[in-house]
Amino acid sequence: NLVPKIPVIIGSQLEKDFLNSKYVKEKFKFGNYRAIKYMNENLPDKSKVLLWTNDGYYLNHNYLYSLGFILMQADPNNIYNKQKIIEELKKHDITHVAYNDNYLRKRLKDTIIESNRLNQIYQDNYMTVSEILY
Repeated sequence: NLVPKIPVIIGSQLEKDFLNSKYVKEKFKFGNYRAIKYMNENLPDKSKVLLWTNDGYYLNHNYLYSLGFILMQADPNNIYNKQKIIEELKKHDITHVAYNDNYLRKRLKDTIIESNRLNQIYQDNYMTVSEILY
């Protein structure tokens, strides 16, 4: 359906307003835009985010997708250990985590939260963003 996109195409609606619209949230399940906008505007320039969602294209910071981190980068001996997970994140220069309730990543989210080394800086209905306290 092209009709909702026409204002963006002809320049009468800003891309950021379109991405934050009800149409985009419902049609494309992109409710994370507000959290990404928050990170773009508030995280330090050298931040690196462990991102639960696959919409890092809109993020103006370095990031790793959490599923790729789980499957290919993290040490499997450390990733689900609440005493070792923070050092594992530090090894990959991760400064922030942006997570949701995705079941494929729930165990990692729970492990990071149980480490008690997070400072929550943003939360909405779609995503929580926390700074890692090293």
